[in-house]
Amino acid sequence: MSEKQTKEQVYNYRKIFKKPIVIYRLNDQIKLPVGVEIRRVAIAIVIGLLLWLLKVVLLDYITFGLINNQFILLIYFLVPMWFGSGFLSEERAAFNGKNVFAFTKDLLVFWWTVKRPHKRFNDERSIPYQEEKVSFNESKLAIMKERGTGNAEPQKAIQNDIKEHAANEHGASVGVLQNTEPNNQ
Repeated sequence: MSEKQTKEQVYNYRKIFKKPIVIYRLNDQIKLPVGVEIRRVAIAIVIGLLLWLLKVVLLDYITFGLINNQFILLIYFLVPMWFGSGFLSEERAAFNGKNVFAFTKDLLVFWWTVKRPHKRFNDERSIPYQEEKVSFNESKLAIMKERGTGNAEPQKAIQNDIKEHAANEHGASVGVLQNTEPNNQ
């Protein structure tokens, strides 16, 4: 006898939520012949506003208002709006695999939370009040290897309460050596 084996599959909701919102019908009477993405329409409106601003501010003064032909204005507005919105609404490698809205949002969040307050990070943790530069001394092991005594154990730092980083024979850090002997001053 053969038993039914049920396969449990994990459903990936990311595919569903990455689908753009598409309008196929405006109301009960008006049905569109092709679906229209809301994201692409929003980008086309922004591009159209920028083109109109460019025309009013710059092009009317350069051409003295001579370009008023309706066909030329239609081409001036529709061609960049169609191709620009199509380019910007898709996920691109130039936008880190995101669409332009998600990329712009992430860029603004990064600028507002990291770049504007000039935060510094170490191992994905913020370093508070890090304004001066940090300098490190050479480790004792590197100095010993340079002198030819590379197999020797690192010695303790005894100079004026200076903390020095110690390293094993492979160059890995084994911690900070602190002054354990009192200063003879």
